Amino acid sequence: MSLSAWISVGIFIVAFILIIFEIFDKTIVVLLASSVLIILHIVPQKVAFSHIDQGVILFLVPMMMLMQVLQESGFFTYLGINVLKLSGGSPRKLMAYLIISTAFISAFIDNVTTVLVMTPLIIFTTKELGINPKPYLIASILSSNIGGTATLIGDPPNIMIGSASGLGFVDFIKNLAIPVLFMVVFLIIFYNMFELKDVRVSPLKMARVKTLNPAASIRDKSLMIRGLIGFGLALVGFCIHQYFRLEPATVALFASSFTLILTHKKVNLKKIYEGVEWGTILFFIGIFMLTGSLVETGVIKKIAIGIKNLSKGNIFLEASGILFIGGILSGIVDNIPLTAVFISIIKSMGGDVDLLWWALALGACLGGNATAVGASANVVVISLAQRSGIDLKFSEFTKKGIFVTLFNLVLAFIYLFIKYKVFK
Repeated sequence: MSLSAWISVGIFIVAFILIIFEIFDKTIVVLLASSVLIILHIVPQKVAFSHIDQGVILFLVPMMMLMQVLQESGFFTYLGINVLKLSGGSPRKLMAYLIISTAFISAFIDNVTTVLVMTPLIIFTTKELGINPKPYLIASILSSNIGGTATLIGDPPNIMIGSASGLGFVDFIKNLAIPVLFMVVFLIIFYNMFELKDVRVSPLKMARVKTLNPAASIRDKSLMIRGLIGFGLALVGFCIHQYFRLEPATVALFASSFTLILTHKKVNLKKIYEGVEWGTILFFIGIFMLTGSLVETGVIKKIAIGIKNLSKGNIFLEASGILFIGGILSGIVDNIPLTAVFISIIKSMGGDVDLLWWALALGACLGGNATAVGASANVVVISLAQRSGIDLKFSEFTKKGIFVTLFNLVLAFIYLFIKYKVFK
């Protein structure tokens, strides 16, 4: 490789190490690393900027604003309490409803937003029932990452894959919803058989859950209805955007701006704008430029050629490698930069690569469950739990996460094998 390629790889590895060990904020790290590459003329500024995926950025910002409107109305709290009341205070029913509802919500809302809503509800309800909240908190993380795998908008890696591949909302559901459904069922069985077998709740405490009033959590009913109209518009748009030759970002921009027109007299627009996770947006910008340098210096092409040589052009072997390597690495490093690298690798491979995109989506999203630092949602839940006096250790989560992740990766492998052999 050339000197510029080695420098690019070196800066990339240093950035990854700093991100893994959380020595500095990950956004600062990728912005510094990408700017150093430009300053050293490894990649010209104009070329580096061209690698920023505007489709991803312009999808995330408006969707974050739309979610902020629903959050302000109290909708997510209302939804969560209804789920808890359905359980009637039964620990097993509570776990099943929690896993199903978290997975379902995560399929349409980013994982961090989902767990931010669900975690306080879990802590409150388990406290009322007098049971250990840790299994429920861990289950919410696992189901969030699993559920987010099913759709284009459920997890950042899928948004990136959709933007890079041209695959749409319906494509993701058709190809990933079935394995995700089996994984959700397994998670419910796993927790009810092994984690909750000795959990008991007194009748008095079970009765308390039934007294909860979901309606009281709605801060503004009119705002909630208008926010749901905008959200429904977005979902319809995501389902049909391909037929009108529109990108998901365009749908998100229209739905979000339309919602803000409907609600501008009821919300503080400044607060809505401030609700956007700008640190995440800047992280995406930095990581796109950083991985772009690997493309421009020829590193990605060499990796792609290496994978092709090892697999001897067998598309299923290539998909299997991406699934397991992506899944394992995603449990160690943030799945966003990892996905960015693999996207470049897959693009360099050429040929019929749809199977490779599904392998990447499954590996990157499911692998985030392996360790406590595998996905942003994991860190958020553990942080919120510790803030509430619940000492949920990284090691406690990882013991459960590794087992569930390995099972899911094997299940994903079987699914890809059937898809490759039977449904070519």
